[in-house]
Amino acid sequence: MRCEINSDVGDILIRDFWDRNTDCIIDFRICDVNQASYLTRKPASIVKSAENEKKNKCLEPCLDQRRNFTPFVVYCEVLLGKEVDLFLKRLSMKIAEKGHRPYSQTVSFVKPRFTISLVRTKNRCLRGSIIPIN
Repeated sequence: MRCEINSDVGDILIRDFWDRNTDCIIDFRICDVNQASYLTRKPASIVKSAENEKKNKCLEPCLDQRRNFTPFVVYCEVLLGKEVDLFLKRLSMKIAEKGHRPYSQTVSFVKPRFTISLVRTKNRCLRGSIIPIN
């Protein structure tokens, strides 16, 4: 499984993730549900509509290239989209197979680790890096 950045469609290309000899394109979006335009909607519906928007935009070009597509949509308070949840389960399964560990142990490591990384990334984006830039 290799990762590459793809500039055509999406943000990252991963080889052999969903199927052997097939590429997977991942397109990321982080939604801020505290925006004024989102205040009347539930967070889960915002994430779902963002996933559908990504699919409408990128699925057809990916299928034309014979690639899988996964929209990676989360919102600031760490609500994962349906596709992200499936992606993390598949990632956990691959890590468990490679490391010869039980799936349940691996998935209970990967999901919390991912959410912690997401919170750290969000804080770094909002507050900036600790290291001063000269």
